[in-house]
Amino acid sequence: LLEDGKLYAIKIEPESKERVTTQAGSFDTIKIATRMADRANDKLYNLRIYLTNDQRRIPVQITAEPTWGSVRVKLISATPPIKK
Repeated sequence: LLEDGKLYAIKIEPESKERVTTQAGSFDTIKIATRMADRANDKLYNLRIYLTNDQRRIPVQITAEPTWGSVRVKLISATPPIKK
């Protein structure tokens, strides 16, 4: 993570399994928590990334709580890869 011109290492940890529904459908996901590796306040905006619980690991939702409010990003569509 690059913040204020400084580069920080990030730790990621699986937190729980959740079902997430978006415009693209409903997905069984693994909720991943992020933490800053070398700061006293390591919660990193309470950033959570929800990845599909399959081999594709598609990010279907991202949530964050910066000091000024909250952010939620959800997948609205996905196109399967073209098989060659």
